Amino acid sequence: MTLVVSRTQRTFYEVTASTLADVVSLLSEDEAGKCDWGSGFDYDGVGRDGKARNLQVTMEITIELPRWIGRDSATAPERREWDRFLRALEAHEQGHERIARAGAQTMYRRLQRTRASDLQDAFEEEKQRIKRQDKAFDRRTDHGRKPLPGTVITVP
Repeated sequence: MTLVVSRTQRTFYEVTASTLADVVSLLSEDEAGKCDWGSGFDYDGVGRDGKARNLQVTMEITIELPRWIGRDSATAPERREWDRFLRALEAHEQGHERIARAGAQTMYRRLQRTRASDLQDAFEEEKQRIKRQDKAFDRRTDHGRKPLPGTVITVP
């Protein structure tokens, strides 16, 4: 039995703007960054106890962040504020990553104890549990805006 959680992949999407104010107008207020995770399971047979043999649970995690095209030609105060915002956004997305990693452990332990005929239902319930924890985290942090300044961009 195995749990495989991938190394987190970092991806970027480009935001092209000449000023930080223009960047703010282009970013989604609630989802400037994103942490996605996909999971699955497999096994190669059923034991006499009805449980899966050689169960493997997998999870792949990706964090997506914006990359400001134009940052290097912005003013020094704009660059400092962008860099602060980006650190806060990445820290917030890493909170989602921690939830996914802990959720993968819990999912794996549950599926180990589950009869093979009930694995799909247990798997779906565990995915929903992780999603609820993600949503609760966003509510608690107001999508990273709390504590201030968090992911709130203040244009100099």
